Amino acid sequence: MNYAASGSHRDEFRGTGFTYDANGIPTGGIVRSYAAFMSGKKIAYIDGANITVSNLAAAAETFSTADDLIVCRSILSGSDRLTTFTV
Repeated sequence: MNYAASGSHRDEFRGTGFTYDANGIPTGGIVRSYAAFMSGKKIAYIDGANITVSNLAAAAETFSTADDLIVCRSILSGSDRLTTFTV
């Protein structure tokens, strides 16, 4: 997903079995990794996730961050290592 016309700010989701409805909205599949880019530089990366696209999309569609926290807790429920990037 690009946030700037140049593509310099974007979120990148990778996984398996992604499906979309007629409007391009994700409807199925499993997200295995996520990367955030700002000004073309990777600023965040998660690998080893195991979350359904439908759960992630449902959380993204609400204004509340409560469901976002549930998604984050689900993704980070195992043995995790966090690495920071400089921007």
